[in-house]
Amino acid sequence: MNRWLLYRKLLMCSVAINLFLIFLLTKEQWPTSLPNEQLHSLVDDVVSVDFNCHKLVNSKSVQSMFFLKTHKTAGSSIQNIILRKALLEDLSVGLTRQEADWVRLCPNTPFSRQCLCNAKELPVNVLAHHMLFNKSEVKASLKSDARYVSILRDPASLLYSAYTYFRWRERFNYSSFEDFVIRTKSTKKIDPLIVSFRNLMMFDFGLHPKNYEDDAIVDSKIAEIESTFDLIMIRDGEYFKQSLILLKNLMHWTVIDVAVVAINKMMSSAPKPVFSKSLTHHLLESNQADYKLYRKFLTIFKEKVKKFGAEKMKKELEELNYTTNKLANFCIAGTKPGSRNTTVYILSKAGEDNCYCRCVMVTYIP
Repeated sequence: MNRWLLYRKLLMCSVAINLFLIFLLTKEQWPTSLPNEQLHSLVDDVVSVDFNCHKLVNSKSVQSMFFLKTHKTAGSSIQNIILRKALLEDLSVGLTRQEADWVRLCPNTPFSRQCLCNAKELPVNVLAHHMLFNKSEVKASLKSDARYVSILRDPASLLYSAYTYFRWRERFNYSSFEDFVIRTKSTKKIDPLIVSFRNLMMFDFGLHPKNYEDDAIVDSKIAEIESTFDLIMIRDGEYFKQSLILLKNLMHWTVIDVAVVAINKMMSSAPKPVFSKSLTHHLLESNQADYKLYRKFLTIFKEKVKKFGAEKMKKELEELNYTTNKLANFCIAGTKPGSRNTTVYILSKAGEDNCYCRCVMVTYIP
């Protein structure tokens, strides 16, 4: 068994084999935009009969994509969308050599194609894991028509989410979130889990901690991101669903392709800190690179949404909400705590027997 089949087995267990058989038998095509009554009928059909995943194979969709999965930005949910699409369309995916850290490509260094277990099979269709971004090596690993996507989040809420998720208070003896922010304000050190204590997003984009305060290098990195990425999604508030619509249209996907439930979401969160003037000042001071990145691409994102059109966005959001609610109500019976108190979904009886439910609910991080 080759490594890609092994990966699919690891990812979806028996689902992959069933899907592969379906791909051999039939591939129905359907347009990227449907009238509501046709859309609702299709959603009902997909979630009501086992092995209807073949209805989601779409020959018009873009076949190659890079997703830089940033930390604590709903990246696991976007990764779910992308990797299940790769599975459904039988696309090749770049995978790490290290089985113990299979969710990250090149755990301790900037990304290199040599970190991939299937490096001899390059270029692949999809890269969609955590990494320290390295443009030249990513480009060398993907097909030339790949679309580049990532996602950002408000730096203050992102940092607090990381603080709780990675248990920095317990692991490093901070008395509070503000104490953590103050004590790491100038640090160049990173968590042994290869997560930066500040400017987390710029770190994921490949900015070395020694350059956090170098405005010229920061600006150059942001310019590189702007010239490289086709879409920078935004995690916060209403922007997230708008991001899904922009992703759908960029990739020529359908609304069912981007219907997603929150993956790796915390079951319960500690009370959020009061962002006092003092705390806000320290956050801005210690995360200037991330704030500059976020503000730049929030502005670009808003321009994309405006250009997309208010009425068109409203219609597509209605379709997305209908589809997501339909899938969730059909597939999910409840939730339970998983690793690090994250949400694990309990499939309904009907969901257990439905291939797409199993795809939508799978968690890619152990």
